[in-house]
Amino acid sequence: MSVFIKNNNKTMTKAKEFDDGYERPPSPWVKWGKIGDAIKGTYIGNVDRVNKDGSKQHVYEIKAEAGSYFYFEKQDDSSIKMDKDQTIVEPGQIYLVGGKKIIDNIMRRARIGQKVLFRFVDTYKMPQGIAKTIEVKLGGMDEDYIDETKSVDDEIKVDEVAFD
Repeated sequence: MSVFIKNNNKTMTKAKEFDDGYERPPSPWVKWGKIGDAIKGTYIGNVDRVNKDGSKQHVYEIKAEAGSYFYFEKQDDSSIKMDKDQTIVEPGQIYLVGGKKIIDNIMRRARIGQKVLFRFVDTYKMPQGIAKTIEVKLGGMDEDYIDETKSVDDEIKVDEVAFD
């Protein structure tokens, strides 16, 4: 069975042909699959999200400099499917790091534009299962990032914007 998609010319195209030249991008989520997984880069923002169980979580946006991690996904049967190869961080790309209590406590002190490093250093047992220790280190300010954002801010001056 062929799947067809209506395009702007009102002709039908096979979905496979329609998708030629496009691929699904890798997940931006950093997953802590194995001890030693790490990412470092510039902290550029955060958002809050609501998880499936209704809990709230801070999500930190990192403009990557370097790092690698083993990506994994939990399966429906609660097993874990881990990639056999490390995901190598692409410098300049935006990655997402999910917050937990210890990560959030340290990241409260971080400023937008500051360099940060996250590293999976250990595991320990808890009544609910295995927990992971993620080390967070704060570095200096990323002057390149500050210069990038400063030039954008300089282009838009509030007193020059008409408000109706």
